[in-house]
Amino acid sequence: MPSDSHDSLSSVTEATRRLLESFQESTRFEELQKKWKARGRVISTAEELILCYYESFRVISIPQYNPSSPAAVKQVSEQIKVLYNEILSMSKRIRQRKRSLNMDLDVSSLSAYLRRSVAALGNDFHNSLDFHQLSDGLSALPRRFSEHLVQLMSRMVKLRHFDTSQAIGGEAELVTQMSSYIAACIVAQIDESDNPESIQKRKELLVEEARRGLECFRDRFWRCEAKDSTGQRRCKNYWEGHDKGHQFDDTMNFSPDGSNENIEVGLGGIRGIIEVTILDEIERAVGQGLRIQELFDLVIGTSTGGLVALGVFENNWSLNEADRYFNSLLKEAFSARRLIAVPVLSKVAEPFMTHKYKTAGINNTLQANFGKNFLFGQTELLQSTGDRVKVGVVTCLEGQNQPCLIANYSRNPSDKLKDGREGYDCLQREDEQKKDFLTWQAARATSAAQTLYKPYIHPPTYRTYVDGATVRNNPVRLAYEEGMRIWKSSKPPDIILSLGTGILVDKDGKVTSKRNAHMESIKNVLPKGFKKKVETGLDMVQATLDCHREWVDFSGAFRGRLGHNCHRLDVGLTVKPPALDAIKEASSLRTACQKYLQSNPNKQDKAVPYFQPEYSNARSHIRSIARRLLASLFYLGHDLTRDMIRGTLESTLYCRLSPHSDGAPALISNTHGPVFRIREVNDRNEEVVRPIQLPQERRFDPKTMSTPVEIEISGGPYERFVEVQFRQWKHHWEPIGGF
Repeated sequence: MPSDSHDSLSSVTEATRRLLESFQESTRFEELQKKWKARGRVISTAEELILCYYESFRVISIPQYNPSSPAAVKQVSEQIKVLYNEILSMSKRIRQRKRSLNMDLDVSSLSAYLRRSVAALGNDFHNSLDFHQLSDGLSALPRRFSEHLVQLMSRMVKLRHFDTSQAIGGEAELVTQMSSYIAACIVAQIDESDNPESIQKRKELLVEEARRGLECFRDRFWRCEAKDSTGQRRCKNYWEGHDKGHQFDDTMNFSPDGSNENIEVGLGGIRGIIEVTILDEIERAVGQGLRIQELFDLVIGTSTGGLVALGVFENNWSLNEADRYFNSLLKEAFSARRLIAVPVLSKVAEPFMTHKYKTAGINNTLQANFGKNFLFGQTELLQSTGDRVKVGVVTCLEGQNQPCLIANYSRNPSDKLKDGREGYDCLQREDEQKKDFLTWQAARATSAAQTLYKPYIHPPTYRTYVDGATVRNNPVRLAYEEGMRIWKSSKPPDIILSLGTGILVDKDGKVTSKRNAHMESIKNVLPKGFKKKVETGLDMVQATLDCHREWVDFSGAFRGRLGHNCHRLDVGLTVKPPALDAIKEASSLRTACQKYLQSNPNKQDKAVPYFQPEYSNARSHIRSIARRLLASLFYLGHDLTRDMIRGTLESTLYCRLSPHSDGAPALISNTHGPVFRIREVNDRNEEVVRPIQLPQERRFDPKTMSTPVEIEISGGPYERFVEVQFRQWKHHWEPIGGF
């Protein structure tokens, strides 16, 4: 715009008014007035017409740049600043508006949103998109009373078909019906033993929370009750997003009447064989007829470690079955794509391909091995022997850098941060089971290695997942945090066990940490597919080192009993770990693993020395873990505090095995069962040790798996431990669970 005509338009308000007045005098405005009148909306001004299409409309006038005129340069600069501030202001309003409509999308949720849109238009490309329906399911897990209330009522709206019905009054009736339930929830959260002032304050806070929940329900899930001129069609819009008037369906659909142990397993491809072999060695060392599933409360796995976790601890495979299934899975999962399967073409095609293997291969074999049951809420495969192991697998939403946990359990969302903001919660749980993960889908999501397969798109939610190893190749820290969230106990876990998939060591058994700097420098000039392949090849060594470093960083922060109860089991390899898909090396890898874990230098074994110097060999380490696992099966019915009065404590000693366990008889046997003692240590490091006598006529009740005990307590400040010993342990004593 020429600078001489700009002065009168320097104001945004004035520039907007002048342009709208000019448009209002045009014939085009008259045409659009008639068009909207036919739709049932009377348009009086150009501004009203613009707001039918846009959220807001503002005009910024920028004069024509003239370098010879300092005044013009200043005007241009000032108006550009005005434009910049307008953009910032509008962006802020748009972000707030999107957040209020549950449409504040990031990369991963936008991808799911677009896939839902494509699916909807694929069914009928002439139809319009229901943005309210498309955004459904993108909200986080509820944390507050108001959020739980909104989730419950929105679910009831769908179950009663209020979101599609042409009838009105259903939402109002629902609120009336919910009133007594809301009141009962408020009463249940008030402690009557508090003083009247505290009770009144608590009641007011809960009533205000319920009011916010009802307002949110009205805004987001209560459809407008206006009807069209025929009185048959109900407006499709909701309170939020109703600024542009009523909208009605072109067609009508009439609805019908009406204490814990944690284990984590990491990444690995074919090296998952190492994890299965390690678990087998642990089970053998524990003995007593116990299965590995009876020894842990929580298991978290990443990538192939996730497959092992799901197979062994969720599907309850024996370790022999796990080995057989795993070999079968490897053969089917690594089915090369057509071009790569041809010897001559593979050399040319592979560097330019972003994924190496057919998706159908891994999908089919996972369905065959894991079945089509839901991971959470399934009752058909519940174990009859004791509590079910809590199992989770780590994956990652495409476009994000945060881990997602898909699990066979649920829990309350994580607490707020100290500054009051909502913290990130990795656990994913859908409100409706039909939208949740099947076990095989969870396995596919955690093992979607980007160099080998396409990312996994979860059909019910259209979310895209990539291999969990991209964000947590060693999920030990996540497993520990999950244990704290689930049990919320001040006591540390009885044992934390991390399983590796092989680590590169030198001839002396020490971990090596070499990196090829030359290859790192040339990766950026390679084709995309070949670049990923090179990265994967380099990361065979680097990923194992990263897993090891993560473990060192995690366990190094703990001291005392918890530090002593943290264990990392891995297999030292003197050659570079095999590629994820090197299935021909699976058999030799298993043999090398067994040799390493069973070696005994005292018998002049030529195996590589164990990489953890605090243990003489891997067998010694496994025996130590086995003792800790067996000891953790017992716990005392009372806490032994530091300051206690001298005397006899009558308590109950429990075994947490199910009475139906195959290992229960041997574990509580009168002749070969364990013996117990109390060990007390004062501030001068002086010890007092006394045996704990069990009833001679019946050591443990086989029905309740418990026995009464009398424990002699010394008076004064002592750190106290109840310890157990089995005959085969010789001189070793281990603290029982909770100590």
